Amino acid sequence: MRRITCFVTLLILAIAASAAGQTSAVQHRAVEGITAGDVRTRIGIIADDSMLGRNTPSRGLELTAEYVGNQFKAFGLRSGGDNGAWLQR
Repeated sequence: MRRITCFVTLLILAIAASAAGQTSAVQHRAVEGITAGDVRTRIGIIADDSMLGRNTPSRGLELTAEYVGNQFKAFGLRSGGDNGAWLQR
């Protein structure tokens, strides 16, 4: 029984990996547009002292969540938070 369970698990993982590897041309172009400089800039903004850290709960956590939500919105993503917002409580 254990052998069958392992086989089924590996089969599911293989199928998922295969499906995940299939991306659209739009997704491929979007990924290619991400540069090390973009990542460095965004991490620098989140890590900056002006964000006041991210204790839970804290003003800094709220500022960071707002920044990330605004970035997602600018990227054209759809929100999935509470009442159509970017945050989920």
